[in-house]
Amino acid sequence: MLITHLKLFLCFVFSLFLTACDNSDSSAAHLDKYSMATVALPTEKTFQVYLAETPEERRLGLSKVQSEDFNGSSGMLFVYQKTRELQFWMPETYFDLDVFFLDKNHLILDVHRGLKHHPYKATEGDVPRSKKVIGQYALEVKSGSVLAKGLKPGMRLTIKTINELR
Repeated sequence: MLITHLKLFLCFVFSLFLTACDNSDSSAAHLDKYSMATVALPTEKTFQVYLAETPEERRLGLSKVQSEDFNGSSGMLFVYQKTRELQFWMPETYFDLDVFFLDKNHLILDVHRGLKHHPYKATEGDVPRSKKVIGQYALEVKSGSVLAKGLKPGMRLTIKTINELR
């Protein structure tokens, strides 16, 4: 009987330990499901980005991610299969973003700096929107970060997925 109680107690303690190690309480937990890539600037400085490749990943983007859960030295790259008109809006975002629009060759065409966050669910009319730009990729980074300040129109970025790095 004592051994049975001891086993139950140890199982309980172990389950508490697993719960404490769970990262799902982070507002950025959904980003763990995204693929990653490394982006190199012309200066050869590199940074990591989450790849929003599917319609669902692009729809969610950085929504619901708290500022403290997303550092200023990474970003999110929105990937489209072909060139198209791109515009971004900011429902349920908690920090301002700089949005860089890229062509199919990863050349930065344009930027929308300081796109205001909007921490509420809302109808489309209530939410801040970026300018419209024809492009194939968009890169979102924290507005005003050192990384954002180093990116400028006319720069060509090199993007390597994890599979390409192996």
